[in-house]
Amino acid sequence: MKEVKLSNVKTNEIYQFKTVFNGGAGSGSQAFYTTVGKVKEVNPEFIRVFSGVGKQSNKIYNKNIIKVYSI
Repeated sequence: MKEVKLSNVKTNEIYQFKTVFNGGAGSGSQAFYTTVGKVKEVNPEFIRVFSGVGKQSNKIYNKNIIKVYSI
């Protein structure tokens, strides 16, 4: 895997996104998760990624993305 800048993410490519959820102040308030999938849509506000279950997709907000890796 190779780290990629968020601005270089393209549709129809497979990426791994490391993201933070509930990024508020305090030690116990943050949760981290990883999403892997094919990018469906790139938007200035979010990236839509196929979840692998039929045609369902997940929306990942750009402000929550920590790192992106190409696969």
